[in-house]
Amino acid sequence: MSTAPDRWAWSPLGQMLVNDKILSTEQLNQALERQRKTRERLGQILIDMKLIDEDILLKYLGAQFRKDPITRQDLAALDPDVVKLVSEEVARQYGVIAAERSGRRLIVATADPLNVMAMDDLRRATGLEVDFRIGPASAIQEAIEKTYRKVTQVVTSEGLDDALKVDLGLNIGPVTSVAEGVVDIKQLQTQADDPPVVRVVNYLLGRAALDGASDIHVEPHDDRTRVRYRIDGLLFDLLEIPRQLHLAVVSRIKIISRLDIAERRLPQDGSFSSRIHGQEFDFRVSTLPTLYGEKVVLRLLEKAAVVERYSIENLGFEPEQLELFLKGVRRPWGMVLITGPTGSGKSTTLHTALKFIKSPRKNIVTVE
Repeated sequence: MSTAPDRWAWSPLGQMLVNDKILSTEQLNQALERQRKTRERLGQILIDMKLIDEDILLKYLGAQFRKDPITRQDLAALDPDVVKLVSEEVARQYGVIAAERSGRRLIVATADPLNVMAMDDLRRATGLEVDFRIGPASAIQEAIEKTYRKVTQVVTSEGLDDALKVDLGLNIGPVTSVAEGVVDIKQLQTQADDPPVVRVVNYLLGRAALDGASDIHVEPHDDRTRVRYRIDGLLFDLLEIPRQLHLAVVSRIKIISRLDIAERRLPQDGSFSSRIHGQEFDFRVSTLPTLYGEKVVLRLLEKAAVVERYSIENLGFEPEQLELFLKGVRRPWGMVLITGPTGSGKSTTLHTALKFIKSPRKNIVTVE
């Protein structure tokens, strides 16, 4: 147990830091004002503002909750058998990682020890009593990436992930960027259909589908192309592609989306469908010109999974919320608004609600 003075126990974090003259009242007020706007955790805001460091935050949060924090060193030496008690999906959703087990008690590292929903879900998922301990958010995320899989892979001409097994230098000549002038369209079509480029694009689609991503972002930079995908509302690095491959990869995506590969100065929208791992997916594609070339965003939508996998009862509603929601969707008139950020489950909720009210006696029309 922590040996911190009782004067710290359960005092507000900001007040503790002001009392110990680590923050001024003015600095605390600035951080609190930012918190009101962003709804971020105060500790993370103070770190972002460079008013405190991670070690100070851990010290004070540990004292506040009267529990010794889990350090970065602890998180670098976790027992893999303990970590696997919590699924990757739950670990990523709540930003937690299992650190230690003692009998029926599981110690879990978290940067948000007041997340009651996370604790309840962990108890249900593991069947164990869960004890939250404060840990550095960045180190927890690093431990998640290290433990469950290596998310970031760098594509080079010397080699690629085992899923590709290709030499990216093969048949790929220099490609001119948007800023560098006109590109030979016939040459671009040839490059876009080249097996290495096709395999890179197929890999992006397959990996995103396998990992349950909601969208893929292909983002050009001055020296490379960064590919990220969104899981549970958060973006994670997937690949880094050499700069000279960017135009060929984007052109490949445009071709299968039935977009104009010659048009690189105006936004375009398209779509395509594909069967991946035995599951049908729809992809909505958007392109946007940027300083270093076109950015591409692909939105993944499972066709059958929503109807097959979910029912209205297992969407995660609390009983009272579910009752109100069902009351709304059963009405023959009115409007139900479902809002939320990308990947939060809007489409899933809508499709499941339609499945719930579907009846031979009703005529349902959707406008998308």
